[in-house]
Amino acid sequence: MTTKIEPNKGAAPLTSPMIAMEARDLLRACKRAAAFVGRTSIPVLGTMRVEVKNGQATFTATNLDAKLEFTMPARGGGGAMLLPVKPLIQRLSGVNTEVIYVLEGSKAVGRTKTMVFRDETQPVSDFPTFELGVPIASMIVNFDKLGWAFQQTECAISTEETRYYLNGVYMAFCNYEGRKAVRFVATDGHRLNVCTLPECKPLLASEKLDRINAIIPRLACETILRIARQAEPDDNDDLVDNITVRQHLKAVVFEGPGWEVATKMIDGTYPDWQRVIPTTKERETRIEVDADALADALHEVAKVSSTKTPVAIKLSPGTSKIDLKMCPKDGDEGSATVEAKMKGKPLTFGMNTEYLLDALDLVEKRAVIHVASHGPLTITDPDEPDFLQVVMPHALSTTKGKPLSEQGSKNPAQASPKAQKQAPATPAPAQVAKAPSKAPRASKKAPGKAPSTPAQQPQASA
Repeated sequence: MTTKIEPNKGAAPLTSPMIAMEARDLLRACKRAAAFVGRTSIPVLGTMRVEVKNGQATFTATNLDAKLEFTMPARGGGGAMLLPVKPLIQRLSGVNTEVIYVLEGSKAVGRTKTMVFRDETQPVSDFPTFELGVPIASMIVNFDKLGWAFQQTECAISTEETRYYLNGVYMAFCNYEGRKAVRFVATDGHRLNVCTLPECKPLLASEKLDRINAIIPRLACETILRIARQAEPDDNDDLVDNITVRQHLKAVVFEGPGWEVATKMIDGTYPDWQRVIPTTKERETRIEVDADALADALHEVAKVSSTKTPVAIKLSPGTSKIDLKMCPKDGDEGSATVEAKMKGKPLTFGMNTEYLLDALDLVEKRAVIHVASHGPLTITDPDEPDFLQVVMPHALSTTKGKPLSEQGSKNPAQASPKAQKQAPATPAPAQVAKAPSKAPRASKKAPGKAPSTPAQQPQASA
């Protein structure tokens, strides 16, 4: 028979830690903490710290490089305990009753109406602390816009371990059209995404935003983005207009009501990303096209192979159409035509299909594409002037001794070896890595759209 524990109204303080809450709420807390646990051979890192005070349970999880802390309503008290994360996810799935956890010696004992489970636990004193270092600067950021910035840059974060300084989002202060702003930049060497938030304000009037300069690891970006996307629609406590971002000597902290994400910064110098953005003179051809229509056409031609196969794109300004052609090595051929508004010279170039689809998925309605014959192309959204994408061209292969494209081009990816040596240098590798295949284009649901402001494209100004 399970003993029901009532709230301690006027009772003596608990002598041992105890937590009581709905099983579905505890399961939700475990799922939140799971990303910070991962695979580890250190037992204490497979647990989360739980402490109940004044009707609120504080959950803390860490992997030594990042820390997640959040609160949820609960009953109990008497101190803190460590609970295993992954075993609880398996046990609590489908349980709709209250669960009560108490610490009995070296074991954490949980009880529901139908189950009793015991886990060996670690001393609370063994749970690691997270060092932040000396505070440097802090600012107030609109949470919807911060989630939007991480959403727009997430796909461009590199996974290449040799260039570890690209394994995150670069956050830095800049002067943007006469206003103080913070830029969020991500690149994997083949594509570059840049978001500018001009509404950031210092937390204190005496603080200077020009000290904001950090590379934020992927895990912290994904965690904040997960909260912003409202993965749990019934958790309205996470919804807030503004949050605080604090940069310390060793870490960056994102703090909202009831939650906090702290992460160590990636140690390294971010490359000079602004030099790869083509100048206005280098943008020889301008295309305005419906993003959904172009994405659908790319999926159509990819049926002969996959989205991992590069696609040849032929621009004919006189006919106001874009010709797409894909010829995989097995001899099959796929083609499609998309209506577009174009200005400039005719061009034929190759693109990584997956990267182009990712870029179009971040555009709400119409995409404005500027193409340069000797460099990358830029993609902007007229409704989001504070967002810029840069994508490198892809070398076109040949089939049966004939070029994939029917027309020559000055694109360095198609030029002779001598011409390639004379092409402007960029930090992107000459060969584009293959990206994982994606499902067909899904509906665009941004965590919070940044309001449009009459501004020009965010070129290199900082």
